[in-house]
Amino acid sequence: MYVVYHSKQKIFASFSHDDGATWEERTWETVQPIHNTNSDFGESLPSGAAIDSEGTAYFAWNGANNPGQAKGTINLFVTSTDDGGQTWTTSVVDQSQAPPRCACGGWAYWGSQMAIGVDGEDRVYVMWNANEVKYGPHRMYFAVSIDGAASWSDPVDVSPLAPAGVNHVFPALVAGGARDVRIAWTDDRNGSDAGGNDPDARWNTYYRQSTDAGATWSDETQLSAFVSGFTYKSDTPADGYLQPYGDYFELDIDSAGKTVAFWGEGNSYVGPGNVWFARQQ
Repeated sequence: MYVVYHSKQKIFASFSHDDGATWEERTWETVQPIHNTNSDFGESLPSGAAIDSEGTAYFAWNGANNPGQAKGTINLFVTSTDDGGQTWTTSVVDQSQAPPRCACGGWAYWGSQMAIGVDGEDRVYVMWNANEVKYGPHRMYFAVSIDGAASWSDPVDVSPLAPAGVNHVFPALVAGGARDVRIAWTDDRNGSDAGGNDPDARWNTYYRQSTDAGATWSDETQLSAFVSGFTYKSDTPADGYLQPYGDYFELDIDSAGKTVAFWGEGNSYVGPGNVWFARQQ
């Protein structure tokens, strides 16, 4: 088991190889940080983890430069260890500019994040939201590594039906058997909110699946739907909800091979809001 975290401008890892009975000691005086993130990758937040069949552990990070004001670049990178946590390597996947300004709270609520997963043949998949222009809207990208995160395929935009200028946030990814990868995200194509303060903007949650390691994808499926009694939901199903609620989103695969998804919807960053669940039929 591994735990990675950020503190005092550095990122650290603790690990146990006896079911959590004992953990390798880590103290501020003796720990060897994976990186001094203040100078290398910014204030880095972990955003995903996976372990392959050989025991190599992978962790996705988003490192914000000038984090307090969310005005700097975001470094999206993966750290990995193939010797039980004794040594670590780093693979840079992408770099994003500062996120769109929004009236949604937090210093980087709409900032870049990266999800990660490993399939049954040890391919490593990542999906992330990023932009090329400071404060510009994000797109959602996907890449795969066939060499243990040493290198990555060219990024692919996995939300082609969303017009230019649409905001994309909160990637989620899970991998199953060989070449089986499933992804989901949130975007505001049904009422783009580039400024982050439009009360008529509408967000929805979307899902796709690939059975050939991301070479081709299923059609985009909208997971979010209208349910009466919730003030943030539109009575036209496609119009969606007012804001994502909480910067968390998870996918998993059940024992029947079906995808399960959890995400948040609300009136605003501060709520009220709820966590919603969907299961693949």
